[in-house]
Amino acid sequence: MARRQLAPTESATSSTASKFAAGQSGAHAGSAEGGIIGIHDGTVVGWAWNPEQPYETVDVEFYIEDIRVASGAADKFDIELAKAQRGNGMHRFEIRLDRLPAKSPPFVIRALVAGTRVELLPSISIATLDEAERLLSGHDYVGEVSGVANGAVCGWVLNRRNPHDAPLLTLRDGDTDVVTHAPSERITRVLDSGVTVTAFRFELSLPQNVLDGKLHALTVLVGGPEGRALGTPVLFGASDVTSIARALLTVSERLDLLERRLESYKPAWDVAQLERRVASKVVEPVDMLLNVHRDSVEREMAVVQRQITEIIRHIPEIDLDFLAPSVSVPAIEDVAVPSPAAFDPIDRNKPLVAFELSTRPLLVQPRGDVRWISADGEASLAVYGAGSVELDGPLGDSADVVIKGSGASDTAELVALIVGYNGRPMSGRFDVFDNGQWAFTGSAIEGGGGIAPARPTLTFDYLSGTHSTGRLRIHDLSFFAPGRGPSRTGEQAPNAAILNLGREASSAGWHPVEAGRWGGICWMGEMSDVSVNLHPSGTYRIDIPEIRPLVAELIPKMQIFLDGEPFALEISPMAKDSSAYMVQGRCVIRSGSQEMHTLRISFPGEDVKSPMELGLNPDLRPLSIAVRCIMLSAEA
Repeated sequence: MARRQLAPTESATSSTASKFAAGQSGAHAGSAEGGIIGIHDGTVVGWAWNPEQPYETVDVEFYIEDIRVASGAADKFDIELAKAQRGNGMHRFEIRLDRLPAKSPPFVIRALVAGTRVELLPSISIATLDEAERLLSGHDYVGEVSGVANGAVCGWVLNRRNPHDAPLLTLRDGDTDVVTHAPSERITRVLDSGVTVTAFRFELSLPQNVLDGKLHALTVLVGGPEGRALGTPVLFGASDVTSIARALLTVSERLDLLERRLESYKPAWDVAQLERRVASKVVEPVDMLLNVHRDSVEREMAVVQRQITEIIRHIPEIDLDFLAPSVSVPAIEDVAVPSPAAFDPIDRNKPLVAFELSTRPLLVQPRGDVRWISADGEASLAVYGAGSVELDGPLGDSADVVIKGSGASDTAELVALIVGYNGRPMSGRFDVFDNGQWAFTGSAIEGGGGIAPARPTLTFDYLSGTHSTGRLRIHDLSFFAPGRGPSRTGEQAPNAAILNLGREASSAGWHPVEAGRWGGICWMGEMSDVSVNLHPSGTYRIDIPEIRPLVAELIPKMQIFLDGEPFALEISPMAKDSSAYMVQGRCVIRSGSQEMHTLRISFPGEDVKSPMELGLNPDLRPLSIAVRCIMLSAEA
């Protein structure tokens, strides 16, 4: 029986007693044993020991794919371990991550006993960058200040423990903090070790009071005003301003000499032209100084304008865990906000732009069989079939999307609905609630691009052979920077979820999603997990409308579990294609006390082969089945 995977937010303290009272063990091989209890106060908590050496300490290592991200010793005392006669009880560990990989979530943290192949279960699924950063043990900033150019202090910075971190940078003039900004532009740099990394480039504009002719020692602090200095102070002021002042004095002396000589000149001279030439000589040095700092002033004004725009757009402030509608306000400046720096790095789940459709905004233009309708004085978009929605907002080529609507009385319609963004199909999740409300959270599939439209565009299409009921309504659209979409879309858990795999595949058992004409498919290996949020209930249904196995012999050996409880499956070939199969099943969860559930699909390891082993193609990955979507629902 597969073990239940804990949600990352489950209390580590409350779950310890139940694990050891039942005598559970996460070890599969060798003499070491242990397990993961959960996440508590930003640390991964668990236990590990060697029964053959019960009083010796074992070490634990954490991996994301093949990258080791943390290690530590299981040497803390736990009373429950002592009661369960695990040595002297000194085998608990509480470990934080030392680093994050450069790739964005979702990913899975696997724990192994050091020096062995014993894996501690369940693995920790990380869905968002916020969850990952809460597990980090600190930061390791590197970078340099390259100098002053175009009225700004320039350089680059990188957090080696978290490559996604765009830290706050403070420009300090002596003991005074003058500018605080977060960098946005990414550049490539080579570290002293010879490793090539992607770092953040910064430009901190010089204020006007630095141009007073005095010598200034400028320091860049990383991590805000209380952070540490990045490199040594940069000297600016005396040499630059003094040279200009000397030039102005020289021109003034020459002007006095010319005025004295002008009195003796004959009236035939063009005095007006001479005055213009003299004036241009006086103004030229001043104009040169203004040109040096004009760009920095313009940058500061642009930043202020963007900040005002964001403040207006997000009033009133919303709860990060609940997506509330907000009125779209045009930007003060007609410049697309870059991502992922379009929001404050401390508050990563704010949308780049949100459209509430009840007012029928002019920034939203439907096309095809997606049309405006009005009911009870409020507008919404109705999906009658294939169509699109063109948008006007600060959006890039890729984004996370949240769509909220109503009319989902038939969940089979959502199974057949394909959502795309800017010419690329999306993977994600449809959540359906008791009252027919629904929400889609999705990300564009990499490498599945068609021809990108001129304006940001959402597309809606249906699988071949299926049609719209015309009852689906769209009320709200929200767009987030790539990888920054929320993990859930409402305060209540849904009673059904349709998983379009890719974004939702959180285990190492799933391979990267592959784009196709009708959305995306995802291949899996021997075993894989998917975490899904549903109402606590005793009985659950599963529907998989299409499974394509690498070899047909695998299908009878497929097993599916929900929180460790097996589904009773009905598997049958599809009528339109006998090489594909459809699956239906039902299982009962006895506890019915939690909203986060873990779905596991598995096959016998000895039966899972690579396409190359079967002589099909050069692919070396061990593959079992390809799946487009899975529907889970809680029965009343």
